[in-house]
Amino acid sequence: MIKLNEYFKSLKTSFDTKWGAFVSEGKKCYKEFKNPKTRYKQIPNALTASRLFAPLFIIPAALTGNLFLTGLFALGFAATDGLDGYFARKYKTTSEFGRELDALTDKIFAITLIFPLLFNNPLIISNLIMEFVIGGVNVMSRLNNNMPKTAIIGKVKTGALSLTLVINYIALALGISPTILNFFTGSTLLLQIGTALKYLSNYRKDEIKKKEESKVETKVENTELIVTDNEKQKIIEPKETEHLVNRETQIEELKKLRESMTPVVQKDEEEKIKKLG
Repeated sequence: MIKLNEYFKSLKTSFDTKWGAFVSEGKKCYKEFKNPKTRYKQIPNALTASRLFAPLFIIPAALTGNLFLTGLFALGFAATDGLDGYFARKYKTTSEFGRELDALTDKIFAITLIFPLLFNNPLIISNLIMEFVIGGVNVMSRLNNNMPKTAIIGKVKTGALSLTLVINYIALALGISPTILNFFTGSTLLLQIGTALKYLSNYRKDEIKKKEESKVETKVENTELIVTDNEKQKIIEPKETEHLVNRETQIEELKKLRESMTPVVQKDEEEKIKKLG
């Protein structure tokens, strides 16, 4: 229980840190957008953020039976999902903030459009649940300091979900057959399940990779410690060798000196040599 509490505390700390950095980066982008000289750099983020306002246009148009406006708004906001990437590459302004903003706006765009449809097509709640699951996997991955990337199936899923939502809104005005609605809803659900499994697989791979890198770092640190100890030994050994050489030299000199001395003095010197030996 204690470990679980510590884990959730670490997640909260990570969320607070990342959210703070996201908000701070958003403020910088807003300042650049207000400046005419740097505004072009924020065109991709402005297109991405525009999808947050999509429900305010699409829902009223669909509910009042204005199919032309509904389709026009849906196509316009859906187009921003491709244009933001195009301009980001054109102006070389791709960033982690832009990727996170794109993921956030896609989820808000889809969820806010799904809620009003629940009364007309209850099956679409499955799409809503899967969007929460996909978002949850990506959030957990980010909180664990991974860098989840958008998969091709995720792009296809987003397009299919947008189409499904538009068709469901048109159905409110035209009374389209439930069979057609169920077909689009079910197809999108399969794509969502595939996307969730893909992101979950990537999350597990990232966690395994981190563990392997951690093991390698630990081995490197241990190796450095061993090398350090060996180097210390190499420093100590020459000093001991030098001491032995000096000692032998002293003994040899004493022996030569003894030979030139009287027997009495030689005896005293022999005692000194024995003590040294």
